[in-house]
Amino acid sequence: MKLKLIKNETDYNNALERLEVIFEAKPGTAVW
Repeated sequence: MKLKLIKNETDYNNALERLEVIFEAKPGTAVW
């Protein structure tokens, strides 16, 4: 998966929210 460059703070916040949703939806699979 390619990460796009973050253009502004809004994009950054949206990206964080997507990551949180992914981690909450798949508990136990977000171990790095």
